[in-house]
Amino acid sequence: MPFQKGTAADYVDLIAKLITFCTANGVATAAVSAGGTGYTVGDILTATGGTFSQAATFRVLTLGGGGAVGTVAIVENGAYTSNPSSPVSTTGGSGTGCTITVTFASNGWTLKRESKEGVSATVSAGGSSYAVGDILTVSGGVGVVSAPQFKVATLSGSAVATVTLWRRGNLEETPANAAATTGGAGTGCTLTVTYRGVVLDTNQEAVSATVPGGGGGSGYSVNDILTVSGGTQTAQAKFKVTAVSSGAVTAVSLDTKGNYSVIPTNPVSTTGGGGTGATLTVTWQSVQPFPNKVIILDGSGSGSDHVYVGIRTFDDAGGNGARNWELAGFTGYNAASPWTTNPGISPGRWDGVGSAQDGNYVPLTNASITYWLVSSGRRIAMVAKIGSTYVNMFLGWINPFATAAQYPYPMLVMGCSSLWNRLYSSSVIEFSGMVDPISVGTSSAGPGHIRDPGGTWRSVANSGGAASNRVKRQDLVVYPCGTPSLAGLPLADVCVATPNWDVTDFVPGDGSPGTVNLRFAQNPDSPNDKTCLFPTMIIGVTTVQQMYGEMPDVYWISALGTVANLVSEDGLLFGNETLRVFQNCNRTDLHAHFALKEA
Repeated sequence: MPFQKGTAADYVDLIAKLITFCTANGVATAAVSAGGTGYTVGDILTATGGTFSQAATFRVLTLGGGGAVGTVAIVENGAYTSNPSSPVSTTGGSGTGCTITVTFASNGWTLKRESKEGVSATVSAGGSSYAVGDILTVSGGVGVVSAPQFKVATLSGSAVATVTLWRRGNLEETPANAAATTGGAGTGCTLTVTYRGVVLDTNQEAVSATVPGGGGGSGYSVNDILTVSGGTQTAQAKFKVTAVSSGAVTAVSLDTKGNYSVIPTNPVSTTGGGGTGATLTVTWQSVQPFPNKVIILDGSGSGSDHVYVGIRTFDDAGGNGARNWELAGFTGYNAASPWTTNPGISPGRWDGVGSAQDGNYVPLTNASITYWLVSSGRRIAMVAKIGSTYVNMFLGWINPFATAAQYPYPMLVMGCSSLWNRLYSSSVIEFSGMVDPISVGTSSAGPGHIRDPGGTWRSVANSGGAASNRVKRQDLVVYPCGTPSLAGLPLADVCVATPNWDVTDFVPGDGSPGTVNLRFAQNPDSPNDKTCLFPTMIIGVTTVQQMYGEMPDVYWISALGTVANLVSEDGLLFGNETLRVFQNCNRTDLHAHFALKEA
């Protein structure tokens, strides 16, 4: 199971890190080809060579004579766009000379869609009757949040010769080049546009300016260019003088927006033109008012299967400041349709401007995020740390307790809030995901949805509502925190009670594709300290209870160990497998923890 730990700059950059990891190649098998000398059990070795966003790493398991490495286990599979030659040399640990024979496999996903923004453009056909300064808007595309725009910089006669970027725009699917344009004084200009994936930009740009009383200066002429002074910027704002009175500026128009991380204080002083002393009162706006980013990934599943999942970011800049993810599952993919109408999309919607729907959301931030990602062609699981909060998600197929014919598309979409504008810093009980999902209301949908064997999206939540009026949910729950056999008991935190179902009842006769037998993982820092790993299963709370399947590699645990309590980021070992312990969002109660298999 490919695994990666890393750091993202913000909630939009985290999408880029996820894409790179899930669509890259990783180490699938590793065997020592030359043991070297001087190593110690537990040493971490890093592969060299290849082109990667993260290199593969290995843990030394056994040694031969002279500290030669005997066997290793994969710690991180790596994310490679160009594989190194095998055997790979390694660095790290206490010895030298170890080389490892490796094989590579895809981390399982193909990128079908990623929101793009314009970067630059060249003129394919100049058209006619244009003027310098005309603003050209790119036509076409799918899921247009805003269209890219370019400013006419130079002409050849009346045909456009060169353009500069005016607005980056935001498109789910870009139009084919050369793209038609609208706007300006002429007709017929087409552009060949270069795009990139949307990145977060919290900077400000100028929109307009007025001349304050007494701020016109002297000696200016119409068409003079005034450059704004001050602030912290990568490009300065500029204004063109459009009217003067006896050499004093009376009106201006925007020439260059600029890009400021810190804007200057109004009124701003200016330089340039034929005069001196002009000041302006500038109106500013966000460079990127709607930094929504949409991705859709196609997983390989098994055989000829496809697993379609997606993530959309949104910035509630006009509300409480939430910078969050919206998760979705699909039954297919249509390049000509926007996100909201792609085939079989799961419930839960918020586009930053319309009405909100309860759904599957992950609260994040526009600051640094530490993340843990695991991936296969069937599923993606993630934990993201912001301060002391550990948000989490599961996206893709569960392992069903049915055959492929009985349950052909076992998709689970699991966030950690059913409320779209939940903040990561929230301490409410209904901010809780993965192993103990709790909806914001007693009948609200989410924070998880599963597509049942009949093709209906059904909400997954163990309970709903605030702590004062929380109720047991009666649809689908995640065992063992949600235990149907306890449905008649007064609701507290149900995991305080000992689950009274025999877990072996959930083990299929052939051991696959459902759960394996109960596991007891070892705390490597306390060899006698062992923790039981409970498989997490989706179970129907109905008259005829149905066990849909399990979230593979996600285990509920009690944080109460035999020697010391487990805390977030503690490691556990089960044979050669490594698991990482996390609390469920901001919940630190002993039963609100889980373990995620790393490798």
